[in-house]
Amino acid sequence: MSTAKKGPVTTSSNGFRREGDGSSHFSRPAPPPPTAPPESRLPLIIVVIVVVFVLTSVASAFVLPSMERGLSGGHVGSSPIGSAFAAGNAVRSVCPSGSTFSANGCAATHFRYIITIKVSLVTLGDVWFGVNAANGSTAFEFGGLGFTILNASQVVLAQLAVTGGFLSMESSPWTYPSGISASTPLITTDTIVIDFGTLSPHGQPLTFLAYGASGYSGTTAPTTLFY
Repeated sequence: MSTAKKGPVTTSSNGFRREGDGSSHFSRPAPPPPTAPPESRLPLIIVVIVVVFVLTSVASAFVLPSMERGLSGGHVGSSPIGSAFAAGNAVRSVCPSGSTFSANGCAATHFRYIITIKVSLVTLGDVWFGVNAANGSTAFEFGGLGFTILNASQVVLAQLAVTGGFLSMESSPWTYPSGISASTPLITTDTIVIDFGTLSPHGQPLTFLAYGASGYSGTTAPTTLFY
């Protein structure tokens, strides 16, 4: 008894299956896997858009102002302070007997620097001051009292008492006597007095900087406080 040799099994594109013995059968192809209709993906797309918008808003609210603050030396404004203000000469001396910080900008026997104003197109509220050590940090002067602006008659126009001898205005603005305000012009006949406290700053490589406030930003070029 002989057995017929079967050929290969083939399936056509329309679903017919041909056996090796020549017989044919219809076989329906497996359906493709189901896919979500386009409308069912819309909520996910909306969620993604909302998340991106929220993250962008947070970055704008916190990151960018921080960057701007860092670049402007701590004060935000529209014009560089160096274009409107420049310090002149700085001279060190001892504050005369009978002087007080509130009335004269330095206490008796304290060391002081008197700094002239070379250029000024600003008001009192447009500038803050600071003194830096050689490494760029805020100078610490034992007993240092702070900054004062005097007019040509040696009357106080603005004053800031520092805390703990650190000569910086970063944490506080000026205080003004009656009749004077942040909008009072700062002019070239005014002078800046810095009370350095009871120890001589001789030998210390210090620099004076003006920082932009109000409508100004950045810092001026450093003024060397000569020994």
